[in-house]
Amino acid sequence: MVRSCAGLRGRGGIEHSVRQQLKHPQFVMNVNDNDIALLMVYPTFRYSRAVRPIRLPEVSSRPQVGEYVSAYGWGYTKETGDPSEYLRYVSIPVFPHEECAEIYRSILNVTYQMICAGFRDGGRDACVLDSGGPLVWNGRLQGLVSWGYGCARTLRPGVYTDLSAPQIQNWILSVIQL
Repeated sequence: MVRSCAGLRGRGGIEHSVRQQLKHPQFVMNVNDNDIALLMVYPTFRYSRAVRPIRLPEVSSRPQVGEYVSAYGWGYTKETGDPSEYLRYVSIPVFPHEECAEIYRSILNVTYQMICAGFRDGGRDACVLDSGGPLVWNGRLQGLVSWGYGCARTLRPGVYTDLSAPQIQNWILSVIQL
């Protein structure tokens, strides 16, 4: 990750206990398709100027190739090292889906429930311990950090769960309406 935000690990904020974890019913660990879980927390969030919900994207609404998205996390700032003390973010361009699928073909399938982002020449990316963190586009939660090969490597974009994918969004909506 590259830029620092206001959040400092372990300082300030409110801790929430996880009461229940709901995994997508079609998630398979060694495939990483449908890589999403919803966490039911206690106490519930109290909204304020600093704490607000983020909206989901419209179904099938994805950024175009080359548009920038932002990933956030407290993960490593380089491939080997330690987690960051500060919440960090990185702005990265959306990578062509077909090219990403071809790059990773021998490792995992890149499905249409996934979106790839990163620079062709590497240098900036989400990294170890950022998994599950937000990918934001136009003020909406477009995706979640899912997987990749190393961190910020040349021609190795990050792969994110795409929350605009109908299969993902329909599941989210069915769970939160329970």
